[in-house]
Amino acid sequence: MGNPTLPRFLEALAAVIESIPQHYANAGQPVPALDWRHFVEMLVAATGYE
Repeated sequence: MGNPTLPRFLEALAAVIESIPQHYANAGQPVPALDWRHFVEMLVAATGYE
């Protein structure tokens, strides 16, 4: 179902953004400089993040 309301979407987006450092740490990589491509990927991820 995803996140059909703005509050749920924004909560999911915040969770996606907060998870970025841990995601890269788990992969053994430094967090890259984020660009528009990363921003778009975060928006897409937030649509289905539960």
